[in-house]
Amino acid sequence: MSAISAHAVPVKPQEERNLKRIQEQVRYLEKSIDSARRTEATLKSELEKLEKLLRLQALEIELGTIEQEKLSERIEEMKLRKSSLEQVIALRKRKVRQMLSALPSLEARTPFQRLTQDNLTQMLLYRDLVDRMVKTDRSELLTLRQQLGEVATLADRLGDDQERLTAQVADLREKQEVLNLNRAAKTDLLKRTREDQTDRLRAFQSAKAAESELEAMLSRFNLAAEVRQEQTSLPGAPSGRGFLMRKGRLPLPLDGELVRAFGRRYDQASSLYTFHKGVDIRGVPGAEVRAVAPGRVVFAGRLGGYGELLILDHGSQYYTLVGQLGESLRKEGDSVAENEVLGRSSLDGTPLYFEIRQRHIAVNPVPWLAMKR
Repeated sequence: MSAISAHAVPVKPQEERNLKRIQEQVRYLEKSIDSARRTEATLKSELEKLEKLLRLQALEIELGTIEQEKLSERIEEMKLRKSSLEQVIALRKRKVRQMLSALPSLEARTPFQRLTQDNLTQMLLYRDLVDRMVKTDRSELLTLRQQLGEVATLADRLGDDQERLTAQVADLREKQEVLNLNRAAKTDLLKRTREDQTDRLRAFQSAKAAESELEAMLSRFNLAAEVRQEQTSLPGAPSGRGFLMRKGRLPLPLDGELVRAFGRRYDQASSLYTFHKGVDIRGVPGAEVRAVAPGRVVFAGRLGGYGELLILDHGSQYYTLVGQLGESLRKEGDSVAENEVLGRSSLDGTPLYFEIRQRHIAVNPVPWLAMKR
């Protein structure tokens, strides 16, 4: 029987390395768009960069699809392994039950019956039978216990990978829709005046710069986690499996209402479509902002369009991001408990930004939150 190690770190396929390389090029181009003066030659160059960016995004989607297919195969392999183990466990359980049923049932007899019916020879034979069966089946019981543990581990990993696959499918679908919309928007952009074109391209670059920096930061966090053999937790933080088990029960980080949803939206400043990777929550100005789950602060500071930002690591490469804070009360390295205060919302009424990431993938926070749909 072939075994799939529950703790082995899988070797990264060539497609995943290619995907990371493409994503780095995408981030570079997003930063470099509209970095020079407003000349006709420059404008042409910027539009060419935008076209190249769109091509690279299409390639990113293609490579992401390959990664998604490989993850699906891995899930199927784990399902087969889990099913095979469950069959072996069922056989071992039957063997243990047969062993127990073969023992004389002394407990069913009264003390008087034992005195009158059980002579010394019968007792010695009974003891010898028990000793031989215990010695023979001790390894069977130990193996059974180990296999039960492996099934539990596989079930946990299966749940994590299925959640990751669901997020990847949604992420690729949204990326494809944004790509299609931006191709159409580019045609409209070409019809505008040169100055208007440059302004809008500059707005696009500005909107993407902070996001690119955030992606690079999360990639560094993920790489550090992959280097560690144990990826389930950090000092002061619970396992990511614990975070996954909280899905649908996370409290809102701020008492208030959702005013902007997760997903694609049209950006008036750039005339292009962007992908809003979190939700905006409007509450009382200066209200307390709290951690939705136990974790550790891995970033605290200002970051472009995210404003004052905190990133919490909840283990197994699950992260929550809280941005547009009016005041941050935490620093990098702080461990926090669920509902512990992180800071305060903006006094000027700017909505709080909240995002959940699994590895580098932004997932819709709404299904994770304990709120009325």
